[in-house]
Amino acid sequence: MTHTPRAVLIAAFAWPLLAAGTANAATRHLSAPATRLEIDSPCARQVVITGDDTIGAQVTVDAVADHEEETSQLVLTGGDSAKLSVPERCWRPGFTMDFRPTLVLNIHVAPGAGIGINESGEAEYKVGDIGGPLNLDLSGAVRVQAGKVGALSLDLSGTGAVTVALASGALQASLSGLGSLDIADGTVSAASLELSGRGSVQFRKGTIGKLTLSSSGTSNVTIGATVGDASIEVSGISNVKIAKVTGSVSKDVSGVASVVIGGE
Repeated sequence: MTHTPRAVLIAAFAWPLLAAGTANAATRHLSAPATRLEIDSPCARQVVITGDDTIGAQVTVDAVADHEEETSQLVLTGGDSAKLSVPERCWRPGFTMDFRPTLVLNIHVAPGAGIGINESGEAEYKVGDIGGPLNLDLSGAVRVQAGKVGALSLDLSGTGAVTVALASGALQASLSGLGSLDIADGTVSAASLELSGRGSVQFRKGTIGKLTLSSSGTSNVTIGATVGDASIEVSGISNVKIAKVTGSVSKDVSGVASVVIGGE
């Protein structure tokens, strides 16, 4: 297998910063032994997480930013779970409130590693085909784009958006505000969905063994996957559409909410 040198990876993720006019970007490399990764608001603009079968039981982080202070504030601790965080408030030049982070993080984990992300603000995350469990606690306008994941747990508030290419295992999602979850495909044993406000969920194709859904406000849920058993409770002006249910269906509908299953 051919591996891209670390210097080339840093340069690849640094190019948007350099193109913006940064002559001397600040870089930093961190590593810690761990089989799981926890990220707690690292004050970054973008975070890219890639599976790497050459690193063994460890996590590596390559950081690049316009300012050295943005990279030096990062702390990575090891153990069963590596934790990447910024202990104090995010650095800002002169404490200016309109500063937008330039920090970009390129993180490598072992395939199948569990990942937890606790993030607020406007950060963008790109998670590769890791295949392990993914736990997300998001607020603000965070964007997460994930490839292949195992069990998925999501707590989303604000205007954030999460997209997943392929999900397997159990799914638990709680959305409030204007948040959205979009799953392209999946084989899910059980899915528990709770929506309030104006949140939306799409599960485009695949299978869901058991679906438990509670939706209120003006939420929208579209399930293109085939569902085994479904328990649905909706209120307000929520709209729920499910392509097919092969087993039992329990519905509790109030207000002007609607539930459409198959060709109903």
